[in-house]
Amino acid sequence: MLKRSSGTLFVGTAAMLLLASSLCLPINIHAQRRPKRKVPAVQKATVALTENGYEPTALKLRRGVPAQVTFIRRVSATFGTQIVIADYDIKRALPLNEPVLVTFT
Repeated sequence: MLKRSSGTLFVGTAAMLLLASSLCLPINIHAQRRPKRKVPAVQKATVALTENGYEPTALKLRRGVPAQVTFIRRVSATFGTQIVIADYDIKRALPLNEPVLVTFT
């Protein structure tokens, strides 16, 4: 049976604490910056008009980046026969089952 003296145990414990503390050092954030994401030249999305309404119900687009949104009406109901985006002076007919491309910035 091996007996450890309290000095050996202390040295072992101190070595473990030193190792553990070296693993918890603060990370230099400036040295590990993530590369910036490339901004796409054009943002593209598709919106379908279905029995449930517009799907998806919302789009998240970056300001200042040109956007191309394709609208497809998949229901023959009388509502939703055109797309109107007043802020961009856009008004287009939405024929049944035909994609309509709307471009704006």
